[in-house]
Amino acid sequence: HYFIQSNLSDACILMSSKSDVESSCIPTSFNNSSNSTNQEATFETLPLPALWPYGIVCMSCFCVGVPANFLSLTYFIGKFKERPSYVSLLYSFIDGVDLVICALFLPSAVSYFSQGEPLFFSHPVLCSAWGFLFQVASRLTVFCIGLLSILRTSTMFLPFLRINFKIVTWPIATYLAILLGQQTIPWWYGKSY
Repeated sequence: HYFIQSNLSDACILMSSKSDVESSCIPTSFNNSSNSTNQEATFETLPLPALWPYGIVCMSCFCVGVPANFLSLTYFIGKFKERPSYVSLLYSFIDGVDLVICALFLPSAVSYFSQGEPLFFSHPVLCSAWGFLFQVASRLTVFCIGLLSILRTSTMFLPFLRINFKIVTWPIATYLAILLGQQTIPWWYGKSY
């Protein structure tokens, strides 16, 4: 039997056989009682092609997203060096964060192509680091896109308003500090992603 189980965040999705449970970074409770803190579902043994669509999507995100974001990142860094502006700085930051997100799809794709074996996710430290990075990066990119939308809207309504780098960097730095503190809370209590 295979199971998909998530703990504390949906970022660390493990697929393993029951014999691999002791080596995974997820606690091992197989009951589906209402007082269980883990969300889990059991499935019959899945044929290999059943997981391929997920693997193909993850591998596509990796193969297309990493080069595209890297190319975009180098373009906006060049633009920032040529003529510094908050827009090129913000786009560079968004591309860097999206590059990390796309790179994090590779371990998931490999797990899906190997019939749900955890491989990378069977190591508690790597699984925890993956979950931490995915949670931080996915939230940070949404925040930066929202910030960019707010700055663009304010520029439309107040076209002569000069936006300096402090207006861009302080919210990102503050949100990143809060996010890093929030995402390390499970580690304070000896839990993992």
